[in-house]
Order: sequence, then C-alpha cells, then structure tokens
Amino acid sequence: GGQDGSDYTINQLYKLSSTRKLPVYSPTGGKIYFLKEDLDEWVVSKRKATTKSIQAKAINLLTINTNRA
Repeated sequence: GGQDGSDYTINQLYKLSSTRKLPVYSPTGGKIYFLKEDLDEWVVSKRKATTKSIQAKAINLLTINTNRA
C-alpha cells in the first residue's frame, strides 16, 4: 500500500493511462509500462490539504489583503 501505487488495481491504472491522467511508456507499441517515479509523483500530487493548512492559507490571504487596503 501507500505511495508505491499498489493501492490501485491494474484496471484502475489502465483506465487512468487511457484518459491520459497517468503517463505510460510503450516502447514496442504493445505492452505498456509505468515508471515508479511517475506513480509516486502522481500519488503525491493528489494530496488533500489539512484543515490547519487551509486555515493558515486563509489567514495569510486575509493579512495580505488587509495590508493592501
């Protein structure tokens, strides 16, 4: 499990690749290959923000906007 892509089934990976949401390699035009680095990068890019980080961002934006006024 975790960030190695193993939480996804082969069918899910194929679907993501067919919709071009996940990069694949097909050097011979037949089998497709996934690079671990690509899977890791894709999984990390789907990170959900925590409530604390959202609040901090909101406070920062309010502070910036208040200083401009």
